[in-house]
Amino acid sequence: MLPHEQRVIDERNELDGRIERLQEFFKSDTCKYILQRERDALTIQLGVMRSYADILRMRIKNFS
Repeated sequence: MLPHEQRVIDERNELDGRIERLQEFFKSDTCKYILQRERDALTIQLGVMRSYADILRMRIKNFS
């Protein structure tokens, strides 16, 4: 595996972890106490993060 390919895989793994933590935050009691506009922004952010992760997965698939 080439160094730049490993960096993409590492980035995808880190992003997957962030997505998982944000999803868990939405399930937590803490989420209930933040402003609705902040929850809305986080929902948009989660969608963008998922799209980015999908793009990284496509790139990784093309490595082979």
